[in-house]
Amino acid sequence: MTPEAARAALLGGFAILDRHGLGARVAGHLTHRHPGREAFWTHRFGLGFHEVTEASLVLADFDLRVLEGEGGINPTMHIHAQIYRARPDVQAIAHTHGANVTALSATDAAFVACSQMGGLFHDDILTVDEAELIVLDRSAGAAMAEALGLRAAVILRNHGCLVVGADMPTTVLRTLALEEACEVQLKAMATGRMRGMDAAAARQVKDFVLRPEIVRAYWDYELRQCRR
Repeated sequence: MTPEAARAALLGGFAILDRHGLGARVAGHLTHRHPGREAFWTHRFGLGFHEVTEASLVLADFDLRVLEGEGGINPTMHIHAQIYRARPDVQAIAHTHGANVTALSATDAAFVACSQMGGLFHDDILTVDEAELIVLDRSAGAAMAEALGLRAAVILRNHGCLVVGADMPTTVLRTLALEEACEVQLKAMATGRMRGMDAAAARQVKDFVLRPEIVRAYWDYELRQCRR
């Protein structure tokens, strides 16, 4: 991937997550790893996802020093930097405060794959209690990276979620899927008769939906809706 393609993917990710109401005003994060440097792109701090343009992208190194672009970045980006350090396979990271994932995180319930999109997280998600809800130093970011491990996502207690992927389309699809799955779980829990998916069925969904051609189809669909 070229730097130009990475920046274009990041802009697409911002647009898609904003269309689904996952921008969290100025608090959400979305980043893309630089393909040839120990650095990542994000947006200038203080902007909402819907305000991000090519001109407002900022390249920062893993110590959060700005290398390119104007303005500073969110001071809590140590989470992203330390995940990129620990996970060479991760190319894009999203942190959102979706209403449904946050509501589920405020209960004693663990995430349960009880819907088709929930199957994407079979054996691939954990709910964690943060020592600090505002991560302002490298050690706290490293602790978050350790909690994530090799998983696709973590739900942050009373906070939101952190989702990673091998590319931006996968990260965005997982972020949308997690918010949808949490909404279904909350509604199912409210009936008092929730049933999780069979493990084999969940694995089948996960394996199918995360095929590159399926991920690309979801991504292209979402971009078409943004262009409308």
